[in-house]
Parts: sequence; C-alpha cells; structure tokens
Amino acid sequence: MLDYNDLFLFIEVAKCGSFSVASKVLNLSQPQLSRRIQKLEKSLGVNLFRRLASSVELTDRGEDLYQKLSLQKWLLDSDIHNYILNLSQSPGALKIVLPAVFAYHVITPHLPAFIQQHPELKLQIKYSHSAVNIYESGADFMVSSSIPKQKALLIKTICNCSCGFYTTPTYLANYGNPESPDQLAKYLVVSYISSDGHTPDDLVFTHNTEQRKFVVSNRTQLLINDDLQAEAMLNSNQIIVGGYDFCFSKGIVGGEYIKLFEDYSFLSVPFYQITPPHKKDARVTLFAEFISDCIKQAKLI
Repeated sequence: MLDYNDLFLFIEVAKCGSFSVASKVLNLSQPQLSRRIQKLEKSLGVNLFRRLASSVELTDRGEDLYQKLSLQKWLLDSDIHNYILNLSQSPGALKIVLPAVFAYHVITPHLPAFIQQHPELKLQIKYSHSAVNIYESGADFMVSSSIPKQKALLIKTICNCSCGFYTTPTYLANYGNPESPDQLAKYLVVSYISSDGHTPDDLVFTHNTEQRKFVVSNRTQLLINDDLQAEAMLNSNQIIVGGYDFCFSKGIVGGEYIKLFEDYSFLSVPFYQITPPHKKDARVTLFAEFISDCIKQAKLI
C-alpha cells in the first residue's frame, strides 16, 4: 500500500539533490530515508532517482512526478496558509519574484509611489537572476523571461524587450568602430546569460531594410547575469556590452553610450506574468496592473 508520507519525503529529496542533505532537513536518518524512497519506488513500479556517488538525479518518471506533486504540495500549503490568515483576519505580505535586471530599470523606480498609494498593501519582493520554481518559492506573482517547467500555471506575455550591443564614444576613439556584426569577434564583448542558463552558439542579426539574416558565431568572452556589473564595465571605456535596450536608453539620450549596428535588429526577449492556479486575490490583480503601467511608461509596449 502506498504511504502518502513517502511522497513528501520524495519531494524533499528531489529538492535537496541528495539523501544526506534531505535527511538533515527532515531530521531522519539517511538509511531510513533511503528505505522509504525505495519502498515508494516499489509501490509505484518505477525508478524515481538515479543514484550517483554523492547525489541523486531525477529520472524522467521522477521529474514528471515531482512537477505534479510540487503543484499539489503548493496548493495544500496555500490552503493551510489561507486558512490561518482567515482565522487571524490579517492578510500577509504578497510574495513577488521579479527578474533583477528588468525590475531595476522598469519597475523599481515606481515602487515607492505605488506603495504610498496603497498603504494597506504589504509586499515581499525577491529579485532573481535565474529561472525560479514558483511553487518552491511560494510566490503569488512572478515575472520571468522564460516559461517555467511547472504545470498548470497561468502565464501571460506582458512585453517583448529588444536587445543590442553598446559601447562608449571613448571606446570607439581608442579601439575603432565595428561596422558590422561579423566584426564582433575582433573586440572584447560582455553579454548576459539567459535566465535558463542557455548560451546560443550563434548570434542572429536581421538587416532592417533588406530583411536578410546574418548569423555570427558567438565568441563572447565574458558572460554575466547582472546588468549593473555590465554597466560598470561599459563605463570603463574598454569593452562592448550586449544587453537589453532598456538598460542603456538613458545613456543613449545623454550621449554617454552608443548603440552599434543600428541597421540591424538583434534578439527580442519576451517577458511573462506568471501566477499559480486558483489564486483569486485582489492584491495580485492590483500588482499586475501596476506592472502593466510600468511597462507602458518604459515604452516597452
């Protein structure tokens, strides 16, 4: 007979990535935990983990079960949390996850005014540099540039953000001007790692008038996940930076930065609004409207 408690043990082992770490979290001996998982695998008739020297990896069946159980556990935790809130009649903080780069330039400047307009609202915001599991984070609302693997989420595209390559007038005076994308390999370039950790082998540019595509081998020497670091490097006048156009728009207006390859279009990255299922909360709707207003002010739609 299936012991449902073992399913919760399975979730914790999957999150921790090893029996030794999970046993400490669960305050359960490692041999006992291992036996419980083996019993679960026998009950289900499938192998859930690949046992490695010092860790474990989910099998395809294990990954599928983990995604489904993560949702169910989140719903259960959410129901318990809402029950406690209803008893106390004191709503907790709205938990938000925002991509750090996007938030810094598009949302954060408007947050103080938003909070002042809604003194009854309490927010708890976490800024991410990589993909986040919304169920594990416990978030009520999330913005992401990648579609999560978790199932049954409510996902809406809120904007598409164009990207380009930038440098400074001093850099061009000292190192010369790359006149076309295929010359990038001759220069020192820094660009961003995507939220899912993917780095393309090729960079694809489209000529704006001729609509011809140019494929350039991606020989970027430096990959980072924080645009503030990129801006600091750009201000050193020793490098070319690839990133979101919204990161450098003010510098373009002020003449501090120059956008390269104006005749070409580069990458466009969609951003998504993500909420868990069955999340009926007026505060979520209010914050989503605020995000939409921020995007409009940034002229991203």
